[in-house]
Amino acid sequence: MDYRYDTKDEAREFHKQRKTFIILNDMLEFLPEESKKSHFEYCQTKGLDKIHF
Repeated sequence: MDYRYDTKDEAREFHKQRKTFIILNDMLEFLPEESKKSHFEYCQTKGLDKIHF
């Protein structure tokens, strides 16, 4: 397993306090507030792999 992409619970708690966004294809996109996904997990739903992330 590549632990750089494994989000631990304490990190998730920290990031829940912030507004999460990505810039993909020159577009700004905010993750839903109820999302518990990391940036990488969310980008995977958009079709990105580790190399392109």
